[in-house]
Amino acid sequence: MLKSSNIDEKATLSISGSVNKTIDTFPTTLKLSATDNIFVSKRGFAPVYLTTYQQMWNKNPEIKKEDFEIITYFENKPTSLIQGEKVNLTVELEVKKDADFILMNVPIPAGCSYGAKRQYRVNEIHREYFKNETTIFCEKLKKGKYTFEIELIPRFSGIYTLNPAKVELMYFPTFNANNEIKKIKIN
Repeated sequence: MLKSSNIDEKATLSISGSVNKTIDTFPTTLKLSATDNIFVSKRGFAPVYLTTYQQMWNKNPEIKKEDFEIITYFENKPTSLIQGEKVNLTVELEVKKDADFILMNVPIPAGCSYGAKRQYRVNEIHREYFKNETTIFCEKLKKGKYTFEIELIPRFSGIYTLNPAKVELMYFPTFNANNEIKKIKIN
C-alpha cells in the first residue's frame, strides 16, 4: 500500500443518484429525503468514515417485548397526580436473556420536574437526568426482573403524555423493547 502511486491523493466521496456531489472536506453533513436513492464511492488513500441514520416520530408505537419487557407506572398506581406532592415513577424491567451494556430511556411527563436526583443505585453504573427523560445505564444484568425508581414532583396541572420508555443494548440497539404511550392527569 505504501508503494502505491495514489498515497498522496486526497480522500473524496462521490455521491450519485438522486443527489450528485463530490465531498472532499470532512466532517460534513448531508440531509436526504426518505425517497432519495444514492450510490457512494470513495477515492484516495486515507480512510473515510461514513455514518447514516434515519429519524422519525412514531405517533402510535407498538409495544415491543421480545428481548426485554419494560413497564412504567407511578407508585400506588394513582388515576391522577397531586400538584406539589412527590411521587416515584417506577420502571420494571424484565431481562429475558443475560445482557451486557444496557441503556434505558425513561421519559417524564412535561408537567413534572425531578425531586432528589440520586445516583448509582443497585445494578446501575450511571444515571443522567435530562429535562425530558432519565437515562439509566447498566453494565451487566442477568436474566430476571429489576426495578428502578425516579422521584418526580408534579408542578403544573393538566393532562400530559407519558411517552414510551425504551430499553436497548448500547452496542446492539436492534435488541430493544418499549412500552406504550400513556396519559397522566395532574390536579
